[in-house]
Amino acid sequence: MDAPNRPDALRNPRPPLRIGGNDLLLRLAPGESRRLRVAAPVRLEVLRGRAWVTVSGNLDDRFPARGEHLALRAGSEVLVGGDTPERATLLRLIALDPLRSLSTGPLARLAGGLSWVGS
Repeated sequence: MDAPNRPDALRNPRPPLRIGGNDLLLRLAPGESRRLRVAAPVRLEVLRGRAWVTVSGNLDDRFPARGEHLALRAGSEVLVGGDTPERATLLRLIALDPLRSLSTGPLARLAGGLSWVGS
């Protein structure tokens, strides 16, 4: 992930914020950015303002606004910033259960009905 276009990220002395397990609210002042290491799948929702999101490995930056969201994969490195000049941007990071869709789907129900036969 390149930071030269984001000089505010270089001025921010705080260590990367690790995400995983719990939901998190993140308030970003105008022009502030944070580097995130995503430990578990999360959904990033914009509650106020507009965000500037750069995900490592993606060529294009994303600019979700209030009410929009992005899915972030485990292991992603993300640079997220407030892209609203007049007020703070408010984000919510919601931990997703990676097995939730699998545990209630038809394959899970089928697997639950199967048993192993010992030899």
